[in-house]
Amino acid sequence: MTIDSGSFKAKTEHTFELQGNHSVYVLIDISKIDSIEQIFYQIDKMISISFTTKFNTKNIVNMNEKFYYCTSLTSIEISKLNTKNLHNAQSMFEGCHSLISIDLSNLNFKSITNMIQIFYEDFKLESIILPKSGTPNLVTTMEMFGRCQSLSSIDLSYLNTDNVINMDGMFKYCASLTSIDITHFNTENAMYLSGLFIGCSSLTSIDLSKLNIKSAKSLEEMFHDCFSLTNINFSNLNTKDITVMSSMFQNCESLESIDVSNFDTSKVTDMSLMFYGCSSLKTLNLKFDTKNVENMFAMFKYCTSINSIILTDFDTSKVTNFNEMFHVCPKLSYLDISHFSHDDYLENFLEKNNLPDNGVIITNQAFELKIKDSIPSTWTTQLID
Repeated sequence: MTIDSGSFKAKTEHTFELQGNHSVYVLIDISKIDSIEQIFYQIDKMISISFTTKFNTKNIVNMNEKFYYCTSLTSIEISKLNTKNLHNAQSMFEGCHSLISIDLSNLNFKSITNMIQIFYEDFKLESIILPKSGTPNLVTTMEMFGRCQSLSSIDLSYLNTDNVINMDGMFKYCASLTSIDITHFNTENAMYLSGLFIGCSSLTSIDLSKLNIKSAKSLEEMFHDCFSLTNINFSNLNTKDITVMSSMFQNCESLESIDVSNFDTSKVTDMSLMFYGCSSLKTLNLKFDTKNVENMFAMFKYCTSINSIILTDFDTSKVTNFNEMFHVCPKLSYLDISHFSHDDYLENFLEKNNLPDNGVIITNQAFELKIKDSIPSTWTTQLID
């Protein structure tokens, strides 16, 4: 099919409807417009597309949703596109469910600022080659590779993150990703890192030791549902300005140990569900500064293998929600909460019917009165002054 210039109008949105399976060759000059947003929007029967130099995109700044949900597209040739002025590539290939590989190596992405969801839900995508030009002006990569379920590796060496502010969910549910190297990332301007690796269920290890997260406030759900993760390198990670760590390790069910000894948690207000579902953890000795924490809901719930939790340094004077904090911890037999405090009676602090017959709890007299009905009668209670 050939699309002639008469098909275009002075709008920012251009849509073509095709019936049946087609190979589309675009041969027209569009040099007088600056946007081809949604140009091939939801053409779900198109199986291949190729561009020649006559498709003159030198003035195009916006390619938002260009191939959005072209669900049958299996082949795409875009190496001849002129993208030197392109700023917006949001959702450019989103929903291309049949695309297996994409090569952007020859494109110029030096002006790109927005790559939100550019490959989102490209379920069969196994190979992505990013532009060799680099991305020096990139500002947001939110959910960039979200739900690329077949990607097992990504070469990020050409991705420049110096100016990136938003990385929320960047690798969200990349379920086949087994390893990832982000040690070269400059994240000093990244304010949003929530869910960065959420759902990377095949990822086994990750090195964050070189990340500078001085601008970030939240690490919420950062490793949520990373079922295979066994090793995380947090050395040198500065968390002094982080306020939210809720669900940070939720359902990291292969994690047998974790070193968070260098975490500065002095500004954290929310630790709810932080270790929820970490079913392989055996012991935890946390030296957290919790003087500003308000929420510890279900913090250790479903830590089904844990037998010892030492929280000697915890200051809980501001905590308002302790509900289900240690629920479904059937092997927990040693618990040090010696400096816990709370104003009200707590009914759901421990789940005494799901704890071993014999155990030791270390607490203080005032707090023991708040939780006494949750402590198994067969346990030894050690009170400190």
